[in-house]
Amino acid sequence: MNMTKPLLLLADDNEEILEFLEHELNEKYTVIKAVNGQEALQLLKEHAVQLLISDVMMPVMDGFELCR
Repeated sequence: MNMTKPLLLLADDNEEILEFLEHELNEKYTVIKAVNGQEALQLLKEHAVQLLISDVMMPVMDGFELCR
């Protein structure tokens, strides 16, 4: 993982959206991805993330519950 760029966490259950956002943002950010809120929460416990971009409607744990 390149730590010279800010770490960004993308959370979305749509793989196409995750891939698109990663492609658009990876020049300025180191990007990690999660497919639901529970996975994103685990990644937040493991990494010092500077920015989280989350979908609202996801399985297992939605974006609102993740933010709480």
